Amino acid sequence: MLDYTKKAALVLTASKPLVDWLLALNTKNRALKNLHTKNIADEIERGEFVLTSQGIGITANGVLTDGQHRLQAIAMSGYPPVEILVVTGLDEIAMRKTDQLMAKRSMADVLKLIMNKTVSTNLVAAVTCHLKIKIASDGFFISTARKSEGEIADFLENYSDEITNLFDAAGGSLRAGIMAAMIDFALYDIDMACSFARQVRNGERLVSSDPAYKLRDYIIKNKNGGGGRQVDDYAVTVTACIAYAREDSMAMLRKSSSWERLPKKLSPADDIAKKIEIRVSESLLK
Repeated sequence: MLDYTKKAALVLTASKPLVDWLLALNTKNRALKNLHTKNIADEIERGEFVLTSQGIGITANGVLTDGQHRLQAIAMSGYPPVEILVVTGLDEIAMRKTDQLMAKRSMADVLKLIMNKTVSTNLVAAVTCHLKIKIASDGFFISTARKSEGEIADFLENYSDEITNLFDAAGGSLRAGIMAAMIDFALYDIDMACSFARQVRNGERLVSSDPAYKLRDYIIKNKNGGGGRQVDDYAVTVTACIAYAREDSMAMLRKSSSWERLPKKLSPADDIAKKIEIRVSESLLK
């Protein structure tokens, strides 16, 4: 359909034969990010998709290097006749260069491209920590496995309401390990988690035995964050969340090694407290 062996830049009108042919060249790209594709498809359906300098790339050997999400979105939208830039005759190194450019962006920048909205670096750090927290027989630990922007975007999409409400309640400034535990608490009970987060943030009408007071005091006395403290932050926040859910007073804030003491809460979605435990344990079965 196109002579992709020659270097050229062409503005073409999308059609089913053209888009399907281009997608057939998509043999070496990474997995599609469904949310990113859907966002582009939504733009197309709103009439907001416009021609830009970011094109569809094809190597001289006939391999698609860039543009898989735009092409999939066009197909998803029924192949409307939108204009696309197609660049042919690229060297094999082009795909690696494109990936390197994406790698130089911050995770928040990449997620903004994927989700089509601004995502704070604090939120990214908290969700990343949340996804990396696992549990062993002796307590919580941080997995060394890298979490991709796609995994983070998918989590944000699946739990956007809970996370948005929680971060509004917490003010978005608490450290990653603390917010990671509060995210789990929000998945257990969003109203309870937001109420607790507001108490920790504001410190109003608290007495020294309140779980929110103890966690707030811990945060003030341990101001330095970083990866080394994330597990401790998560573990003590779990203790405070459990005590808050149980309506227990606290003499001392210690680290928890699990969510086991969280009150069992049966719902149509089944026992959410147990699901939290499964989520942080699942990596040990792989």
